[in-house]
Amino acid sequence: MYFSSMRWFNHTLYIANYDGIYQLTGDTAFQKLFSKSLVEKNWRGFFMDSKKRFWINEIERAHVLISAPANKLELTDSIALNIPLVSGCFEDKDHNIWIASGEGLLKIQEQNTSEYTIETNPLINDIRNVAESPGKTMYAFSRENGILQFNKTGFAKTPFQFYQTNKEAKNDFPDSYAADDKGRLWLGTRESRLFCLDNGKLIDYSRFIPRKGNYLAWISYNPVARKLFTSQDTLKTVTDEGIEIFTRSIRNN
Repeated sequence: MYFSSMRWFNHTLYIANYDGIYQLTGDTAFQKLFSKSLVEKNWRGFFMDSKKRFWINEIERAHVLISAPANKLELTDSIALNIPLVSGCFEDKDHNIWIASGEGLLKIQEQNTSEYTIETNPLINDIRNVAESPGKTMYAFSRENGILQFNKTGFAKTPFQFYQTNKEAKNDFPDSYAADDKGRLWLGTRESRLFCLDNGKLIDYSRFIPRKGNYLAWISYNPVARKLFTSQDTLKTVTDEGIEIFTRSIRNN
C-alpha cells in the first residue's frame, strides 16, 4: 500500500494513504482519524501546527480542511482557493500558517492574511512546498523557478539550486522535508532525489535512493534514534539487522 504522507508529532507517528489519515497507537496498530469527515477516498497531505490543529489538503481539490485544536474526530473549518492545486501547509517561527498552491502563497495570521502572488512577483509560480530551516530561514519551492527565499518583504531566488548539483533536477521540488539535530534541512523530492541543505550549501545524496519506478514519497528524522527514514511504496523501519517493511493493523476512530 502506498503512503502519501508521514509525520512525527509529539513522539507519535501519523501517516496518510488513499483511505485516510492514521495515527500509530501501539507497536503495529493504526487508528483512523476523521473517519466521518474524510469519507471519500482520495490522496491527501496533512500538517499539524503548534496548536495541534490538522491542516489537510486533497489532490485536485481547491480547499484546505482544518480541525479544532487537538480534535482528531471531525474537521470544523476550511479555506477555499481559486484552483484545485494545494501542495502543502507550513507554520513559521511566528506561528503564521503558509499554504502553498499553484497560484502562489497564502499567509494566514491570527487577525488577517497576506498574499504573495504571481502578479506582484513572477517568481512565485507553481509553488509546490514551503519549509523553514533550523536557522529560521523560510524557503518556497517553485517547479518553474526553483528555490526561493523569503526576505521579510518578498521572495527572491537563492544562490543554490537543485540543477547546480544535478542537471536533471531543473524542475524538481521537495514533497517532504526534515531537519536533523545538526541544523541541516533534508529534502526528499518528487523525482526520487534526496538533498541536504547545510549552512547555505546544497548537497546531493540521491545515490542512496533506489530509482526503479518508485518516487521518494516521504522522509522523516527521528531525534531519538538520530536517523533519517525514507519511504517509497512501503513504510519501512530500521533495525540492527537492516531495513524491514512495517506490518500494521488498523482500527477506525
